[in-house]
Amino acid sequence: MNKICDDIAEILPLYDRRAKKYALHCYFEQTIWILKAHDGPVIISQVNCIVNEDTLFIGDLNVFDKARVHQKFFGPIRAVLGLPPKTRDYQRKGLGTNILKFLIERAKKQKLRRIIGNLFPRDLAANPNLPRWYQSLGFEMDATGKPGMIQLELPKPTKSSTITDGGTLH
Repeated sequence: MNKICDDIAEILPLYDRRAKKYALHCYFEQTIWILKAHDGPVIISQVNCIVNEDTLFIGDLNVFDKARVHQKFFGPIRAVLGLPPKTRDYQRKGLGTNILKFLIERAKKQKLRRIIGNLFPRDLAANPNLPRWYQSLGFEMDATGKPGMIQLELPKPTKSSTITDGGTLH
């Protein structure tokens, strides 16, 4: 594993819509941000970002729909029997929304001016509601909702934040 992922800058609590708590492992370097949400030992979400001058580029934001469930006892038994591992869907629980809100707040605190990303055809095929979801969080995009760039212009930094002093994400 590379140096970036070996050093955890912070671990913050992350909550879904039903107030279930997860751990958000945040790795920050000057030009690279990586966030991984965990449910116990299982990685349930990952976000890869690049910081370039005053812009945060979201290279990928995934909340997994087929995350393998950690099973100490039954996992090896399933493997011996040739059964597929047990999986759990973590999408549509508000995790992606809370992670993206965290990225927006962190970008503001770092005095970045915009956040951009791309919606690819495969993204829209997997989730046709992505344009509406990004727009609900303030992003602008092609009015047709077709694949392309998404962008959020950030206001000048303020003293208020939705991230509490303890780093709790709601």
